[in-house]
Amino acid sequence: MKTFLAVLVSAMALAMIVAGGCKKDESPPPPKNAAPPPGNISPASDPRAAARNMYSLLFEGTKAQFLSCFWGTEPDLKAVGTIFDFNRTSLNFRDAFIKAYGKTAWPSGKNGSDDPAREQKARLHEIDQSELKIDGDQATLTNIRHGSEKQNPLGLIKSGGSWKVKASSLLPTGPNGDKALAAMARMASLMSKYHRAIAKPGIK
Repeated sequence: MKTFLAVLVSAMALAMIVAGGCKKDESPPPPKNAAPPPGNISPASDPRAAARNMYSLLFEGTKAQFLSCFWGTEPDLKAVGTIFDFNRTSLNFRDAFIKAYGKTAWPSGKNGSDDPAREQKARLHEIDQSELKIDGDQATLTNIRHGSEKQNPLGLIKSGGSWKVKASSLLPTGPNGDKALAAMARMASLMSKYHRAIAKPGIK
């Protein structure tokens, strides 16, 4: 279980920072009449609000609400759903583990990177500080860390009267991008299995 926890914490940190990547945009043209987001999520009137909605719902919303923040191809939207599933499953596992064994039994990530409240606050702060560029119905939010070092931009598009995050800009990049998503899906399955074993006799 300890080995699994160490791997899990590292994977959680990866999932929480995966938005730093960006791949080639292969999204279709925006629909002329987009349906309003489900629940009580207001359509984003500007790009920064769209990005804030996305990160808030990653931690606190339903999957349908989270996906309503995005625009893209069906494969990219499915991949974004994988990120949500992994993040939510890992957070539920973390909460159940701490409830059963206490917070001191949970191996903390580097700089608290596995703390959902801290990570959410950090992401929202980054969005507020990011460089925003708008060109018609297209926009980018570029986070600047460590002085002048610029991260890959988060792409956004105005669709159906509201701004949405381009799903492609949230996905892992490079030759191992698909492998990273597949690993998240496998880890989510394992977490569901181990979640059921928490606090059972013989499990430590």
